[in-house]
Amino acid sequence: MQYVAHVDLEKKEQKDNVPYNASLLMKSVNSTLMKDNEDILITNAEMVPFSFHSRYSATYRRYVYRIISDPELGFNNIWEKNFAWTQESILNLSLMQQGCKLFEGTHNFSNFCRSISRHRDPIRTINFMKAYEVPPPFYSLNRKNTQYIHVEVQGPTFLHSQVRKMVHLIKRIGEGKLLVDDVEKLLTTTDYHTAGYAAPASGLYLMEVGYENQKIDTENNNAPLSNNESSNKAEDNNLIDKILPFSIKEKT
Repeated sequence: MQYVAHVDLEKKEQKDNVPYNASLLMKSVNSTLMKDNEDILITNAEMVPFSFHSRYSATYRRYVYRIISDPELGFNNIWEKNFAWTQESILNLSLMQQGCKLFEGTHNFSNFCRSISRHRDPIRTINFMKAYEVPPPFYSLNRKNTQYIHVEVQGPTFLHSQVRKMVHLIKRIGEGKLLVDDVEKLLTTTDYHTAGYAAPASGLYLMEVGYENQKIDTENNNAPLSNNESSNKAEDNNLIDKILPFSIKEKT
C-alpha cells in the first residue's frame, strides 16, 4: 500500500529564491521518522504545482476487501480476524463476480451509504469491481476448502460506508441468500435503505490513490507557477514551495 500527502513549506530567509531540494527533504524526514521508531517511510518526494492537493486532485481510489471462508475455523480464525472478514460459509465466486459487474458504471448509491445529506450527491461512478480468489498467505495453515477472496473496486469518489455495503451484498449473493438481480433492484430503488449492513471495517484496505494526467514539471526542482504566482514570487522573498507528493507506505 502506498499513500500520497502534500505539504506547503515556507522559507523565512531566501535571498536567491532557490526552492527546497525534495530529495534532501525526504532523507531528513525519514531520518526523524526512524529515530522516533514510526511505522511509516517516505519513498518519494517531488515538486508539484501550487494547485496540487493530495486529496482533491485525486482522480480515483482503489480499495481491496479481504474475505476468508474457513469451514473449520470460521469466525474463530485468530490469525485473520482483525485483518479480514472471516466466516464459515464457502462462497459461490461465480455469482459474486456477476454481481460485481452490475455495480460498474454510474448509479444512484443512496441504498449503499450510511446516510445522505441534502448537500451530498448520491450519484457515483464505479470504474470496475471484481471478485477473485487469491493464494493463501505464507502464515496460513494451508487447510483444504479454505477460500481467500479479494473484492476489488475502483472509482473517483465514494460515499460513507459505500464500499463495505457493496461488499456485504456481494457476500450474501455468494452465500445464496440474495440473487444477482438484487443488485440492479437496489440501484434503482431510492425511497428506502434496503442494502442491509456494512461489511466489517477490518477487511477493507485502501490500496491506491491515483492522479491521472498529473503532469509534474520537476526540471531544476522548480514547480510550475501561474502568472500571478510568478509576480508574487518576484515581490516576496518568502517563497512558498509546495513539495511532494510524499509516497508513504508501511514498513515491513
